[in-house]
Amino acid sequence: MCSESLTAVTGVKEIVLRCEWTIKDIDELQMLNNDITSPVFTGKRHAWSFVLDWNRNWLTLKLKDYEKVKKAFRTKIVLEIRDLKNNLKWTSDEKTGNYGSSYYYSSWYIGGEAKQLTQSANGFKIVCFIKEVVEMSTLCLPIDSFKTNKSLRKFTKSMITCEEFSDVKIASKDGRVFNVHKNMISRSPVFRQMLLSNLIESNTNKIQIDDLSGEALEKMLHFIYTDEVLDNDSVNCEYLLAAHKYDLPLLTAKCGALLAKKVNIENCIDFLILGEMTDCDELREPLLHFVALNRKEISATNGWKLLAKEQPELIAKVVLMY
Repeated sequence: MCSESLTAVTGVKEIVLRCEWTIKDIDELQMLNNDITSPVFTGKRHAWSFVLDWNRNWLTLKLKDYEKVKKAFRTKIVLEIRDLKNNLKWTSDEKTGNYGSSYYYSSWYIGGEAKQLTQSANGFKIVCFIKEVVEMSTLCLPIDSFKTNKSLRKFTKSMITCEEFSDVKIASKDGRVFNVHKNMISRSPVFRQMLLSNLIESNTNKIQIDDLSGEALEKMLHFIYTDEVLDNDSVNCEYLLAAHKYDLPLLTAKCGALLAKKVNIENCIDFLILGEMTDCDELREPLLHFVALNRKEISATNGWKLLAKEQPELIAKVVLMY
């Protein structure tokens, strides 16, 4: 291996694990108030199990040995529910995802045709095909080939405060004005659309931004010019919302990951809702685990009641995790 390198995949194969779980005694199952768990299905590389929440119609497939996973791996999963007597079956769409220590389960809502198959007096069968995508060979490439040229980054950073050659101004809601360059700020599809739609004051050559403070706008412009997050410790909810609104996915991911490090009992529900609102997995997934692990303490807070009222689907995800 190279001492500092990027690893490129030059070939892959799929390892398929077929899991089959037969469930009978339907009358007794309908009387249960808790989840039922399948046997553990062990493949060549990993072990899996199902958890069925009969009352809520949720089926969850969990990676059992997730704590030992050092590198996330990609899977393709197809679920089938079969009637034992008539050989009828319902098949899910294929799910593709990365599994590892921070994300280790998939869930399906069992409704409609699938639910009808589980009502058979004979019982039913759950069959799952887990295709794990395994890297066959790799190519080691020096990481220096991919690093931004330092002199180029230094130059683009200097452009932020330089009025020379700037061709448009951006004003924040608190009156701060930044001299910027159209070709740079068009990295944001939202800014690009503003420029194409002529949303510029003709007499001042200025774009007015009424939803961002000067501080948040400055940080966002710094990222647009340099790909760097300015002052990691000061990243807040406003910064993440700005990154999401102005369609900067890399900045959204970085802000989400930094905010996840600041989670506590008091702010976890707000952060979880924010992660869902901005569709930021780097914030949402760690927060789901945090809330699930601390559910007993958090469920007594007003935040939990707010979550149950406004985002019941997140409550369902939390309940199914542990």
